[in-house]
Amino acid sequence: MLAQYAHFQLEADFWKRFSHYAANEWSPGCINVDLVLQCIAKLKKGKIPSLMAKHILLVHLIIAVHLSLLFNVLLTHGVVTDGFVRGVVIPLIKNEANPFV
Repeated sequence: MLAQYAHFQLEADFWKRFSHYAANEWSPGCINVDLVLQCIAKLKKGKIPSLMAKHILLVHLIIAVHLSLLFNVLLTHGVVTDGFVRGVVIPLIKNEANPFV
């Protein structure tokens, strides 16, 4: 009975807060390449916990372009697919003698 009462209180609090939610704070195209590059530059280089964050620090400029396009599409449509939270990292073995292989 107590858990059900707590559930109803939390649900009422959610709907109260949700009624003041402003979903259209972002305009299409508001995330540009410069903003993505600024955010990447602000990552703390010595305190990055994940390997993916280290990869982001070393990206080529074209990846920042694609990230800005991706974030704008996500904001425009308001949908993030389930596959967006999953990823596979495949390490590539570098050939020291020939870096282009």
